[in-house]
Amino acid sequence: MYDYRGPKRLTFVDNLHLVKHRCTLPNVHISDVKTRLPPNASYIRQFCRWIHKSMIPALNLAISKRNFRNESQIKAEIRRQANHKNWFVIHPYSYMEVAREIYFICYCIWVIITSGPVLPSFEWVKTYRPQFDTESLEVCCLCPYPVFLTASILWIVSCFFSGYEERHKGKGTIELSMKKIAIRYCKSFFFIDLFVIIPCPLTDINLCLYLWVRGLIMYSRMYTFYQYFIRFTTDFKISQSLTHCIILVHIALVFTHVSTCFFYSMPVLINTGEPLSIDKMNYPKGIMYYSIYSFVQAHFWGLGGSTLDTENPMEEFVLIIVMIIGRLWGLYILASLLRMFTVSSVSESIYEQYVKHLKIFISQNDIPKEMEERLLEYYEYKFEKNYYNEKAIFTTMSLYVRQTISLFWARKVINKVKVFRFFPHSIISQIIAKCRVLVYLNNDFIARAGDVADNVYFISSGTVAVYNRDKHEMIHLRDGDEFGLTGLGSSKEAYFVSNFVAIETTELYVISVKEFKEIIHSRHDILAFFRKKLQERLKLWEKLEKHVTVAQRDNFLSELRHERILERPSAKTRYYD
Repeated sequence: MYDYRGPKRLTFVDNLHLVKHRCTLPNVHISDVKTRLPPNASYIRQFCRWIHKSMIPALNLAISKRNFRNESQIKAEIRRQANHKNWFVIHPYSYMEVAREIYFICYCIWVIITSGPVLPSFEWVKTYRPQFDTESLEVCCLCPYPVFLTASILWIVSCFFSGYEERHKGKGTIELSMKKIAIRYCKSFFFIDLFVIIPCPLTDINLCLYLWVRGLIMYSRMYTFYQYFIRFTTDFKISQSLTHCIILVHIALVFTHVSTCFFYSMPVLINTGEPLSIDKMNYPKGIMYYSIYSFVQAHFWGLGGSTLDTENPMEEFVLIIVMIIGRLWGLYILASLLRMFTVSSVSESIYEQYVKHLKIFISQNDIPKEMEERLLEYYEYKFEKNYYNEKAIFTTMSLYVRQTISLFWARKVINKVKVFRFFPHSIISQIIAKCRVLVYLNNDFIARAGDVADNVYFISSGTVAVYNRDKHEMIHLRDGDEFGLTGLGSSKEAYFVSNFVAIETTELYVISVKEFKEIIHSRHDILAFFRKKLQERLKLWEKLEKHVTVAQRDNFLSELRHERILERPSAKTRYYD
């Protein structure tokens, strides 16, 4: 269904060649949908605008590029949030969400490190030193309570203003409804986060129990921690198999951490009267805990014995449980590693084989480096690193199923194209069935002024720049826009009056003028609608061309006055930045 119309390049009559699109129009920015700030705006307004920018989707984040296929879709999401009634919601693809995730990862690591020694240290102090030791509290907490309380409250409040991705509605579908966000958070982790910030008297010896229970409860948030961890490893292009193994090892470390707490505290709590292992140590409590932690780790992984002798039956019981679980978990990790290396060394994916054959074809035919990069970019966009034989799949389906799937794939372009809103469903189905899906890469030439306008183009995703005959950029066409209506204006052969160039990876639905007329030949109202729209489009472009001509002439005189006529002219923006 896909087709690649390349490698036609943007080469005008004077052999102008744009390696990279250098736009002379204002870029899509948050200020394009919100009132732009003047240059003399106060620092408070500039700070508020900076905060707002950090809450909207970021063009340069890896997660934005993964979930949206090109910049046009990201910019459409920016406009959607900026114009939404809940514009203050933190977008999951924003820089502020990245800051929240970094804070949560650091907090979870801090909990894992500090929650272990708390209860054993205080129970040991309570048993062997009846007088309360405030030094132990400072060693175990490692963070002033007011600082921790403030950070936790900010985290809880931000969770009520953080949008989330709804996978069941499609890739990149973000929920911005405050009501749904609040219900989702309250059903999941609100009460856990609320319990964590409940204050506890700092002068009570039972503070140790509170701190230890708080640490154990935070282990229920490990799923969120792993989600954030997987996102960061994906951003840095670490393989999923390696990420999975790292998570398995981390789970083992968390389990041994909890096992060390029980090994350290259960004999003290039950107090069977037998001598304890900690009685034989003369280390500070923190060092004593981590010495026993290494001892439990050795039994968990089966790495050998230790100089520490256990005589208490409760200690022996804990070690037996640790050894059994450690053997099973070690076998599971080993099986995962073997599966990872076996799959990567024995069998490559079909997509990798396909790309490998493509590279061999490129090398044997001496295809230029630039063309090689464009071909690889096209196949990566088309298959999304997962190859499938679309033709073989469609041949096994009935005509009705094929049409249904085609309409489902085209649902985005149907919703985006404004002219489709005036068409009956039967007409839309016939148009989509006759359409071809064409993919153009950055700077691919779609149509040139003077070419026969024998096709109508609907932009599904991407951006198309429109140039006049003098190579001046006039306007950008984005998702849902259409062009090529010139052929519908008369029964004679029509020609394009402008140049159309894709300035990013662009997906178009294309139907021939002949087929389009056959579908709507009996609908005179639709033909009249298109002819009216064509006249409006031509008037708009005539106005834009006059504006561009005047702007370029003024810019030419300015450059001539400043003796910079040989330099590349720069268009003057009409807005404040």
